Amino acid sequence: MSESPNAPVGLWQAYNSVTNFVSDQIAIRFAEPHVRETFYEVARTRASQILEEEVRPAIGKVEQYTNQTLRSFESLLREARGRADAANQEIQFFVLVQRALNDDRSAFDELVTIADNSTHSFHGLALQAIPIIVANLIPNVVFHPQDPQKSETDLAEIELTDFQDAYRSTARIYRVSLLVALWINKKIVERDKLDFSVAVIRDDDSLRAVEAARQIIEEKAKINTDVRGAAKYIEWWERNRERY
Repeated sequence: MSESPNAPVGLWQAYNSVTNFVSDQIAIRFAEPHVRETFYEVARTRASQILEEEVRPAIGKVEQYTNQTLRSFESLLREARGRADAANQEIQFFVLVQRALNDDRSAFDELVTIADNSTHSFHGLALQAIPIIVANLIPNVVFHPQDPQKSETDLAEIELTDFQDAYRSTARIYRVSLLVALWINKKIVERDKLDFSVAVIRDDDSLRAVEAARQIIEEKAKINTDVRGAAKYIEWWERNRERY
């Protein structure tokens, strides 16, 4: 028996009818409050379940990774800052040494303070640098060039007040020559020479001048030290000044 040519059309109509019926029933059912509330409750429960089981652990892993990354970055940043600070301190220390080698008395005094502090991070380096500075200092004092504007011969013939004015107006590089002239001066009495030398030790910013003044007083004091013991010469003079 042959199929009717209208059979496919009938099946399609039947399918549409069933589909429409199901859709209508869903709409009718969903319009009922208790059905809609049940659907929403199931949706909320499932959403909460997905949040707790999948989303929240994933967020926790992201937060944990982020925190670990931040901690690592902060640690690297602290380490980099520490290295930069240490490098800067080393540079400042070696600049200090160079200043002392270039006749800066305050820089030398600062190095001595560091060397006397056993807890200072550059204590050992200061102990090594100071003898080198002192060894370099003494030849510079002994063979220091004369001031072409003020010969030792001229300065050896002037009074104390004029000598003091000349010393104050003289560049630091030439002060050693003036101290040599002081010692050979015949018009300035010995006590005034020693007073002036002690003042140089106490106040002068030239390390070479301090060493030259120390050598002048050493002729009398016989303390037998170097510029590191400059304060001892001041103390010696305070005890012995009345003898001169």
